[in-house]
Amino acid sequence: MTRGNPTFLLLALTVVLLVAAGFTAPIVAAADSPIVLPVTTLDGTGYVSLCDAADLLGGRLVTSPIKQKVTLVFRGHEFRFTRDSSVLVVDDVGYRMPLPTRTYTCLHVPAEALLARLTHTLPSAAITLGPAAKPIANLMAAEPPYAARDTFRQATADVARWSLDTIIIDPGHGGRDPGAIGQGRTPEKTITLEVAKRLKPFLESRLGVKVVLTRTNDSFVSLSGRSRLAVAEGGKLFLSLHCNAARNRKAGGLEVYFLSDARTAEAAEVARLENTSLRFEEDEDKSVADLDALQRISMGLLSNQFLKESQDLAAAVRSRLVDIGDLDDRGVKQANFYVMRGTMGSMPSILVEMGFISNRNEEKRLRSGAFQNKLSEAIFEGVKAFKERYERAFQPGP
Repeated sequence: MTRGNPTFLLLALTVVLLVAAGFTAPIVAAADSPIVLPVTTLDGTGYVSLCDAADLLGGRLVTSPIKQKVTLVFRGHEFRFTRDSSVLVVDDVGYRMPLPTRTYTCLHVPAEALLARLTHTLPSAAITLGPAAKPIANLMAAEPPYAARDTFRQATADVARWSLDTIIIDPGHGGRDPGAIGQGRTPEKTITLEVAKRLKPFLESRLGVKVVLTRTNDSFVSLSGRSRLAVAEGGKLFLSLHCNAARNRKAGGLEVYFLSDARTAEAAEVARLENTSLRFEEDEDKSVADLDALQRISMGLLSNQFLKESQDLAAAVRSRLVDIGDLDDRGVKQANFYVMRGTMGSMPSILVEMGFISNRNEEKRLRSGAFQNKLSEAIFEGVKAFKERYERAFQPGP
């Protein structure tokens, strides 16, 4: 091939353009050589420095000193951590780590939790954990003045904080707010309270947890008052019980919701109907006009740190309700329910639509004590399964 050859000239021009564009050959790690993140051990739990992780993974760190957050950006994904917090947000979905982050010369995060999220988000990434060159004592010597050493010795006690030992049951509607009314004139508020009263002893006796009802009789409690009560009582789980309704009298089935933007017009309509309880809140100075404005509030203003857990709880409860066999399965859905806005930042929260009270056959079932027991048993089994899985994930490693 000579320099006057057109093919040679084309290749030469390509090389010049690549060099001018700052082209560099990518470094490809061998498939059998995983990236090893160094782990330091503190109180029996391994931690990884985000600075080390960013360097070794070829990612970058974005810090927000005012909000005390550090984000690891890696392969198009964002892993956001907060100082002294156990919340990890991956691409806007929140997760709980077994222990909070710790601050030394760089933010340190629980190793197993970081590895689990990295490999779950990027299953093709070859990442593993290994011992660190520097012992934890050397790191502690370099810690900034605001990180008190006592907090490290107390770290393992934080696991108890995430135990689901207090469950809030919210019987929808009540008092001057009857909720939906069936063809046989059965008010929704009566069914939700009956199921709540049956569910409470199941949870208390079989799980050994504290259970608080947002109302214990036919009284009116504002939507915001319910969430405030849940937080004030130290709630770790929020279950809001309701009955569905539709203009189509043949519509039926059960569905379970978690709080997020509605994905379908049908889900948005369910949320709109349940949110109309705001019209009864004279003490909160709510109006129907306020309701429309509230429904347009950006979900970005809400805490999403329990979004994934709420979705998992909804799935667990729904799977047990389906086993009853008396109602069609309408699945797990998401919608903007006002009653759960005040709890999502504090605990996993779901809303259960136990059937269509507007359907004459389902109204009859919902009024039956035997069927109410079935509903309570199924919800209990779903909560039990979620509780066991949730708490097991927070236990510190060996």
